[in-house]
Amino acid sequence: MFTPIELADGIYSVGCRDWDIRDFHGYEIPEGTSYNAFLITGEQNILIDTVKAPFGEELVANISRILDPKEIDAVISNHTEMDHSGSIPRIMHKIGEDKPLYCSKMGAQNLKNHFNRDYNFQVVGSGDTLTLGNRTFSFLETRMLHWPDSMFTYMPEEKFCSPVTRSVSTMPGTNFSMTRSGMTSCPMLGNIMPIFCCISLPGSRRF
Repeated sequence: MFTPIELADGIYSVGCRDWDIRDFHGYEIPEGTSYNAFLITGEQNILIDTVKAPFGEELVANISRILDPKEIDAVISNHTEMDHSGSIPRIMHKIGEDKPLYCSKMGAQNLKNHFNRDYNFQVVGSGDTLTLGNRTFSFLETRMLHWPDSMFTYMPEEKFCSPVTRSVSTMPGTNFSMTRSGMTSCPMLGNIMPIFCCISLPGSRRF
């Protein structure tokens, strides 16, 4: 079980650790991976991304260590691949399917196709800024910096950026995983660079 970590005041990492997976888009990941999800607490409580569907109950348990999941006011989806969005149905059922689900235009289209649900999609795009309670969220679409729906969510006051990728990442420096004791470790750079160079680097030239 992954132990939630408070990264900054009211910003928690509540994702899950997958010790058994060994493949990421055809690349070997000998140390497994983590699925990133972040809980932002304050005047409104916001969940950024979810985890792969089999880990949905673990995500709910992690959130429950901090607050009742029903207290979540909105969800932000940075990316719609199933290792990021697979637990959205579980979360939306838990918190209320009428609550806002913020995502890019392509993200809304993909999520509708994935789950055949007409959630309360709220489309955001590059340069949009959203104030939810006492927190500010800014968005940057990064189309084809992996998938056409991809975007970053940035909290300017806290200087916190939520990545679009999971922790065996397509971004250098984010290929981190949590050990069983809760400490942070990083695999050898050689495991990261092929993923970065072949998946993200080609698309990064447009940003």
